[in-house]
Amino acid sequence: MRKTAARRFFLELSGFCFVFCLIIGCTNEHGEEAKTGNRSLSATPTSVHLQRGIPGLELGMTPEQVGQSFKIDKDRNLLKDLLKRYLKPEVFSREKAIQKNCFRVSPGRLNLPEGAMWAEMETAYNRVNQIVLHYDEASVERMGWDGIVSPYVAKYGEPTKNGGSAVNWRENDTRIDIKSSGSTITVYFTDKTLEAEVKRAERNGA
Repeated sequence: MRKTAARRFFLELSGFCFVFCLIIGCTNEHGEEAKTGNRSLSATPTSVHLQRGIPGLELGMTPEQVGQSFKIDKDRNLLKDLLKRYLKPEVFSREKAIQKNCFRVSPGRLNLPEGAMWAEMETAYNRVNQIVLHYDEASVERMGWDGIVSPYVAKYGEPTKNGGSAVNWRENDTRIDIKSSGSTITVYFTDKTLEAEVKRAERNGA
């Protein structure tokens, strides 16, 4: 009888140890998986490149390409052109040589971003080198500074420079500036490489 009781005790103890080992093993395994998962997440960097404008209107495009999505009208100031032609012929010649033009952009097949009432684009060498989005007083009142800037911060992180009423992001040959005049806000997309080419040509007389 004592042998039977001892055998039963031994079997129960063995079963308990087996279950205990299984529990410990599973716990360690899950712990390792959790650690590995954490390492995997932290080792995967997220990087979003700066956008070069808006869909259909991007830096580097030609006016013809933009015209497929938006209505574009060349900014013609006859008085300004005449003054340049006869009073500052050297400026007129340089701008003509580098094909420097300004266009007003309005909705066509595609629309401007929410709140942007109108847009401009500047071209040089027949390529868009700057895009400007204008948010008027009514849009700024409705959306506020945060409403316009927050989507950029959410997408690209903290600005490269933050001057309170002006922020910007820079990456390679792209720069995004957002500036407030108080009642209006303007967003600029600039091709830094093309901008430098234009300045160099203007300095050297094209």
